[in-house]
Amino acid sequence: MNGGNRGPRGRFGGRRRGRGDPNNRNERLALEDMHSAVRSSIITDIEQAGDTTGDFHDKVHVLHSAPRSKTKADVVDFCKKLVSAALAAGENSDYWKILVLSIVRRRFHAKAPEARRISHEEEKNTVSVHGDGERLNFYLSIICLVQLSRNVRSSDHNIDKNAATSTMASKASDCLVRLAFLAGGTRDMCAMLEHLVFDMLDRHGCIQMREDKNQKVSIASASRQLMQKSTPQELIPAVLEDLLSSAATMLDQDMCLVRAKDIKTAETYKEGAIPEFPSTIHTFLPHRDRGNSQSSKSARNLTQTIAELLIWSRTSSAMSTPDFVAALTQLQSISDGNDDAYMECVHKMQTCIRRLRQELNGAAREKGFSLCSTFLMDPSALSLSMIRCGKEGDVIMLQHLASKKGDQRVLNLMALRSSDPRKAIPLQSVTALSRSWLPLPKEEEDIDDLRQLKLTLQEASVRATINSLKNNIKENDKERGNIILASLDGDTVCDASAILVAAAMNRDFSSDGKVEPTKDNDTKEDSETVTVSPPSVYFKAEEFIPNTLEEVIAHLDRIFKSADDPEDIITSNFPATTKDVQNLIERHTKAGDRLFIFTTADLKLEQRVLAKLQNERCSIHCQIANIYSSRLEREGAKVGDITATLIWDSECDLDLHAICPDGSHISYANKIAPGGNLDVDMNVGGESKEPVENIFFGDAEKG
Repeated sequence: MNGGNRGPRGRFGGRRRGRGDPNNRNERLALEDMHSAVRSSIITDIEQAGDTTGDFHDKVHVLHSAPRSKTKADVVDFCKKLVSAALAAGENSDYWKILVLSIVRRRFHAKAPEARRISHEEEKNTVSVHGDGERLNFYLSIICLVQLSRNVRSSDHNIDKNAATSTMASKASDCLVRLAFLAGGTRDMCAMLEHLVFDMLDRHGCIQMREDKNQKVSIASASRQLMQKSTPQELIPAVLEDLLSSAATMLDQDMCLVRAKDIKTAETYKEGAIPEFPSTIHTFLPHRDRGNSQSSKSARNLTQTIAELLIWSRTSSAMSTPDFVAALTQLQSISDGNDDAYMECVHKMQTCIRRLRQELNGAAREKGFSLCSTFLMDPSALSLSMIRCGKEGDVIMLQHLASKKGDQRVLNLMALRSSDPRKAIPLQSVTALSRSWLPLPKEEEDIDDLRQLKLTLQEASVRATINSLKNNIKENDKERGNIILASLDGDTVCDASAILVAAAMNRDFSSDGKVEPTKDNDTKEDSETVTVSPPSVYFKAEEFIPNTLEEVIAHLDRIFKSADDPEDIITSNFPATTKDVQNLIERHTKAGDRLFIFTTADLKLEQRVLAKLQNERCSIHCQIANIYSSRLEREGAKVGDITATLIWDSECDLDLHAICPDGSHISYANKIAPGGNLDVDMNVGGESKEPVENIFFGDAEKG
């Protein structure tokens, strides 16, 4: 898999618009700029008969040491060095091999697909290579050799020698194109597709037609020439045809894997298994939507549009889509000159292609292919920019895998991502937090770097959750009256939820330990300024005011630790009684207060208590956290006169059994017996971390 840090550069190595030097915007290398600079340089050098003097090896060394091209002038200078080395190589096949290997060697780097394959075979972490992974000069070398193979043949200087040089340059460019994937992965493969398609369109006059007329006419002309049932071989070079076929094959393989029922996801990956994941070709594949709106009528957009059609028309995935086939058939039957009809067919095919791309992209995000597959195949290939750009689901699964394998480097990258409040990921649920909670170290306890990284990520998630809750609280909820929160059941989920909500509703809450009281700016009739108290959380035996992140995390730690203590569970985890709640109201609520109660069961209050709350203009909100009901509802389970429900929090496969009065046995092997029914049976394949199983007896109604 190839990806890496794209940094501030575009796909072709040039600076992206707006990210380079603002005073040097005209120097940004566009696709057409690179090709025109190469073409003009090649023609000039050949007309001047090139520099054939000097030692060939010296010329190769100069070429290999050339800096990265950033401007048109740099491109011209690089091409002169390459042409000089190529002309010096002449008809010597050994010299041409050296030249090709020199070009590939500089592109080749430790993260290249072939380097990782060799490393895997030799059971080493890295491969000793000396390349710097320079992409742009690698692309320029291929473009230059393609142009050289065509132009040197037409030169008047030494026709026989030029013919031989043309043949060798053609073979060298073909070889480099075929090595692009091994040296640079799917990124280089897709980049070369764009370059070769551009070169083909340029030779057929479509690029000039776009400049002379418009984009629609050029797209119609290109599709008319290249999308026919029997396209002449001379229109599409053999090396481009091979590249198009390879890309189409990879896309078909990816689609088959994504659509397979037994697909191996990053989430279900087991230690020692060999994962089979889709490639990353869908990430770099040319398509008409790539780039910004300002480039919608550029030569690159024309190139991407035609490249997209050429690639997907060679896939069985697209050719098995009726709408795509119908549009392609209609396009092939249109008479010349009807550009609007051609564009209508092109748009229909693009719609079908977009759906296929969305299927690949969606599967990559949902299954964690984007980051997790990279981690499983080559953890060193992950960069900070990749993790920063990752989707939340990808990052969450990546953190799980990295923690399981103890990969300190990846966890450190994730900690750097989480240091940015905009990138920190809120918790999926309090239940998930409870299940994954890493206990805080004791005072003066020595902890290793790996555990410290995990604690840092845990803290960042809690902070992000509080911030997310803050954003969801309406402004008027933050401004009026004192707030009281209560969790009197001793339930872990309720206790933790109350703390997190209280921190989010506390205007004085700080993540840096500095707390300053906030005053209500509203002026009463007596012109007195009223200080609003921070929210208080009442538990069975204590009161807690969350003012700082450190206090919140410390209290969550005590809650989750007590959840693992069987004695604490037995003595404290009981639903709150009506008396408990009424005592709380009478002792702690005042006029205008708002009370939020987190409980595992419904509450009933006496009429006198409700009247008191109404007279004092107090409000009460009850949040019932019944994980039994929520899981039963999620699975569409039923309840009857008697209902037996089993829940657990792991991927293990537990089974619920029931012995009926008549002796019949209800289980996964016999789900229906007289009067009883096992309607929910989960985790046969370990598919859920929050499973439930359910048996009901008697009249059933949906829960």
